[in-house]
Formats: sequence, structure tokens, C-alpha cells
Amino acid sequence: MRKILFIAALICGISVSAQTMYYHKGKVYDNESSIYPIPTIKVEQNLYQQSAFLYSQYKNGKTLKTTGALLLGVGVPATVTSIILIPITYANRFYYRGYYYYDKHMYNAGWALFGIGVGLTSVGIPIYTIGLNKIKNSINAYNEEEISSLTFQIKDNGLGVALNF
Repeated sequence: MRKILFIAALICGISVSAQTMYYHKGKVYDNESSIYPIPTIKVEQNLYQQSAFLYSQYKNGKTLKTTGALLLGVGVPATVTSIILIPITYANRFYYRGYYYYDKHMYNAGWALFGIGVGLTSVGIPIYTIGLNKIKNSINAYNEEEISSLTFQIKDNGLGVALNF
């Protein structure tokens, strides 16, 4: 059957291409040879036409990824600030009548920032990765549900026909 389709494609010049999507560095592309990412609206329309479940999984993934990035964007700077603030506060101590004194309010604020920052970062990392995996899984499921396709392409080396099942 594949040989018959292959010969028919060569003779008739039939060009049927399936649109596959893949996720790379935060953007969705339509083909490996494509340079520009697909607009988000087009990705969502394709997923919604294929399956409402894939569309909802993609949307949930985007929401979780954004939430995780927001938590990381607050948690990491808070942790870094506290790591800088605690030693500076302790280093600015002064000696008076046999005791060392330092600003305890700033010292305690530094430890509070450390706790908040570490907490937000430790929650943000799993949420971000779960959202990223949901996006990738919805795009992979979209590609797997494609029907067989016959592609006829002109490359640098010559003509090419590919039959994917």
C-alpha cells in the first residue's frame, strides 16, 4: 500500500502535509524547518479543534507555568536579598560595655525574607515544571493523533517524499 501511495505522489504531484507542532525554549513551532513560532491563538485553535481535553490541558499548563514563574520571580530575589542582608546586619555590630549590639529588627527581617524566599522558590519550581510538562504533553498528544500523512518536499539535494503513519 505504501508503494502505491508513493508512486501516486510522484506521478500526480500530490502534496499533503500534516502540521506537527513542537515545543522549544518556551515557544511552539509548526515544523522543524520553521524559524518563527506559531502565534498562541493558532496553537489554541488547533488544539481545540483536535480535542477539548488537549486544549484545557494546554491552558492549564500555561497557567501553572506562569504562576510558577511568578513565584520564582519573587522567591529567588527575596532569598538573595536575605543572604546579603543577614551578614551585613551582623557585621554592623558595635561594642558597648562588654557586649556586642546590632540591629535585631533588620537581622530578624533578613531571616523572615529568607524563609519567605526559600518557601516561594520551593513551591514555584514544581509548579513551573508541572505546567511545562502539561504543555509538552498536550503538544505531543496533538502530534500523535495526526493521521498518516504524505509529504512531497523540494530540498537542497533534490525531491523528497515521506509517508508517515
